[in-house]
Amino acid sequence: MKNLDQKIVAALGDLVIFSEGPSPIRPPKVVTNDSRQASKKTVFVAIRGSNSDGHSFIKSAILAGSTVIVCEELPQASPDNILFIKVSNSYSAYAKLAELFYDYPSKKLILTGITGTNGKTTTAYILKSILETQDAKCGLISTVEYNTGKTIITAERTTPDAVELQKLFAAMNNAACRHVVMEVSSHSLDQNRIGSAKFAVGIFSNISGDHLDYHKSMDAYFDAKKTLFAEHIEENGYSVINIDDPTGQRLYTSVSENSQTYSYGTAKNADFCITDIVLSINKTEFSLSLPTGDMLAIKSPLCGRFNTYNIAAAATAAYLLKIEISDILAGIAKMNAVPGRMEKCSDSPLVFVDYAHTDDALRNVLSTISGLLENRKLTIVFGCGGDRDRTKRPRMGAVAAKFADKIIITSDNPRTENPDTIIDEIASGIPDNINFSIIQDRAEAIKIAISEADSDTVILIAGKGHEDYQEINGTRFPFDDRGIVCHCVSAGD
Repeated sequence: MKNLDQKIVAALGDLVIFSEGPSPIRPPKVVTNDSRQASKKTVFVAIRGSNSDGHSFIKSAILAGSTVIVCEELPQASPDNILFIKVSNSYSAYAKLAELFYDYPSKKLILTGITGTNGKTTTAYILKSILETQDAKCGLISTVEYNTGKTIITAERTTPDAVELQKLFAAMNNAACRHVVMEVSSHSLDQNRIGSAKFAVGIFSNISGDHLDYHKSMDAYFDAKKTLFAEHIEENGYSVINIDDPTGQRLYTSVSENSQTYSYGTAKNADFCITDIVLSINKTEFSLSLPTGDMLAIKSPLCGRFNTYNIAAAATAAYLLKIEISDILAGIAKMNAVPGRMEKCSDSPLVFVDYAHTDDALRNVLSTISGLLENRKLTIVFGCGGDRDRTKRPRMGAVAAKFADKIIITSDNPRTENPDTIIDEIASGIPDNINFSIIQDRAEAIKIAISEADSDTVILIAGKGHEDYQEINGTRFPFDDRGIVCHCVSAGD
């Protein structure tokens, strides 16, 4: 132990099992888990991922110049000039070292984290809008984009890699952000990408079937989500939980002793209770009761009953963050659209694009539209992503059959799967007495849906939302549902 670089030892803490080898002559300045980025300046962390094992690339990292290797299993042949640190969890070690090399930037920020299957992005955008009513910069980490206060980066994943996350936090500090609102995915919690970050507020939206290709069971999925509230809420922080969701009730009970826990929802016993909901195609209005007994009259340009939960979650978090009521209401009122979330792309015909890619999200959007149709007909165009949770595919087919008058099943992001196989699995959930069309080419499917629509038709194009690509056989091709819609409508197709 006496030969170890003391900062690295302190950062890794009780993850260290043992070490062997000399302390580096020149202590490394960065950390990587990619041997192609290894050099004399890097600590290389070998991580066992779902697709490859970083331990297989230890030799490559050493040849590239790394003199400090962090791993869960030592290689059979260990060069004498290399410091090996064996740890119990490489994911956690990687995150802790990322924090070390960026000087723990999250400690200088007020973090709000949002987790759940659906609603994270919309809630994040609404809360950011509220926080910025005070003319303060607010960082954003979301499924759509990463906004540091100075630059906007298209998001590759909901919660970025541990090193990228710390780099974003550091950039937000440099941009004088005070608050950060971020979506925290179940994958990132399971892989501890957020390191030791503590949140002033943690929000739980809901849980429905998704990501079971990774988590294997709903209990494991729940346990990953729970980590945010059990381990990452500040000592005086708050947990904000949707009590209408059955899993939310379970979470509320299990974490209420760990932090100041508040519930929201339509349930009468909710601490922040949603009542008097009035919905239309262009707005949502409802009342939100506060623990003080006061009532907020919420007015939002966003439509849909499901958005009452997203708005209430954001308002609750803002209230607990001591934001003025007037600023809460103003921030909600000015948030008129979230990219790819019930985004209206055409008035004639009326076309919405939405990111709904689970059966629960699809049910929420379809039930909202069908409730506002006023005798109009509903057409849905959708598919499912490849190389992801297959169990939701027939359920999404069943939901489409329940609400839509016309169903067009198409390709989403097939990735490495055969699109026909995915489409067949979706179709298996549609009852035999329900007609549907299969048009694998997504652009053609959208074109036909629009060309066959009349003035009484509403079209929902679901699954990809804000995405500007379609991933096929490992290649991302430019593709934007919204752009296709605009082209078809303007061309009169």
